[in-house]
Amino acid sequence: MPSVIVLEGDQQGRVIELGGEPLAIGRDPTNDVVASEVAVSRRHAAIESADGVHFFVRDLNSENGTFVNDVPVGRALLLDRDEVRVGSTRLMFVEQVAADDVPSALRTVAVLERSEESDNFFIDTSTEIGQRPAELVADDLKQSYDRLKTLFALLRPEAKARTPGQRVESAMALVRDSIEADRLTLIESDPSAPDGYRVRQMVTASGVSSRNRIAISRTVFSYVEKERKPFFCSNPMTDRRVGESDSLRQSGIRSVLCVPLIEGNEVEGFLYADNFVSREAFGKEDLDFVAAVAAMVGSWLRQEREAPPLALSRTGTVLAPAGRHTFVTQNSRVKQILEVVSKVARSDTTFLITGESGTGKELIARMAHSASPRARGPFVCVNCAALPDTLLESELFGYEKGAFTGAVASRPGKFEAARAGTIFLDEIGDIALSAQAKILRVLQEREIERLGSNRPIAVDVRVVAATNKNLEDEIRAGRFREDLFYRLNVIRIALPPLRERLDDLSALVDFFIQSLRRELHSPVRRASREALEVMARYSWPGNVRELHNVVERAVVLGNDEAIWPDDLPPEV
Repeated sequence: MPSVIVLEGDQQGRVIELGGEPLAIGRDPTNDVVASEVAVSRRHAAIESADGVHFFVRDLNSENGTFVNDVPVGRALLLDRDEVRVGSTRLMFVEQVAADDVPSALRTVAVLERSEESDNFFIDTSTEIGQRPAELVADDLKQSYDRLKTLFALLRPEAKARTPGQRVESAMALVRDSIEADRLTLIESDPSAPDGYRVRQMVTASGVSSRNRIAISRTVFSYVEKERKPFFCSNPMTDRRVGESDSLRQSGIRSVLCVPLIEGNEVEGFLYADNFVSREAFGKEDLDFVAAVAAMVGSWLRQEREAPPLALSRTGTVLAPAGRHTFVTQNSRVKQILEVVSKVARSDTTFLITGESGTGKELIARMAHSASPRARGPFVCVNCAALPDTLLESELFGYEKGAFTGAVASRPGKFEAARAGTIFLDEIGDIALSAQAKILRVLQEREIERLGSNRPIAVDVRVVAATNKNLEDEIRAGRFREDLFYRLNVIRIALPPLRERLDDLSALVDFFIQSLRRELHSPVRRASREALEVMARYSWPGNVRELHNVVERAVVLGNDEAIWPDDLPPEV
């Protein structure tokens, strides 16, 4: 007959047969199983059955939770030899009590305690999603279905067409939503970082952050890094395994999980999630799901690092990854330019990108950064034309406290923020001569001085500059330093305007439509031949940026499967 054996607690060794009435567990003396400790609620949990065959344990809104096999549960189906824990009281559910069940069960207590301090610190993820019988519960089935849909979304053909970096970003958002984490952080291996790792991205309910300084538990992180196994903790306040982690308690963390991203024999990084006291604790099913996604994320990070800078589609269109974006072309001239970029990317050489506004200068800079040895470092973009001369130097070089009115604290500049990465100086032809002199010093000496200080600060940064002006004309007019020009113009990459690469028009329009239609939930699938002919006759003064805006407008307003000429703005 189904029974429970009290393994540990006030009534250790007691065997209780289960029948039609619920078995009450709690601190109150009227309960069937009494656990007289403050961590246990007066009415803590109950074991019940509707048919006398299947037994469930149900938490009765207790303060510190009910656990099955050390996994927090709200309601869970019990299988033979499952262990239920409330506070320090442990029960074993058995379908049939054997003659030697009680002594053998009690003998396992000491073994289990020892294993909690070693192997069981980590969770074995060999059990695949869908094998846990507790998922027979309706809520668990729905959760499993939703998570299978999430995994399918990450593997579907449309997702595979995206760059590895874009797939990582999608996975982060989907996983956070699925496990309802307060924070989900992607920590990526980075040999140039002091600890060998850097925060690549953090996702919260309110959006995405790329902050590099995010508080995590060193206790959890160090053990996962050492053991290379997933880990989760449902309650830092009572869990002996993280007893020395003051950071978890002080920050109000209720639950934390951490999964290594292992590809081959290398650790590519970690997924680290935590919840505060206002959220439910993570469970084993959350860890299994994150571990399944982590296997894909680790592979994508490796692909991103090892991917060639240029990829050819079936149609002959080059799809060149540029950070979160993609440079698309069929034009032979532009393909040659991209080949040059792929070679330049391998070195730390400063280079200059020229071209009209909207031709993709920033994309080229991002592409070079993504394919460079500095790819794991930051990419810092500065639009020099958008900053007045009075602010530009403080933005670029930072300032010390008291350097000027309103400087109430010291602040690093963009060059320091780009350490071990790339700084992109867009529209460099628009900056004042005084700032040009300081940029020249950075290129020559690899050091900067903050405003209000004469102390040099070494900066390890690659400089990429861009302009839509003719810098030779600016030099003749006395508006640009000739020595700075020669420092920047080691290699020049000149991007043609869209009107000179109209053979890219169809590929660009199709790429924009496919990228936008799912995001905007539009019926538009393609551009009609008539619309493409109209667009080919337009001069495109805003170049590819203007084309993107025109396509986005048509996708938003379109009611048909195709874009037609009357879907285009009047000027086109």
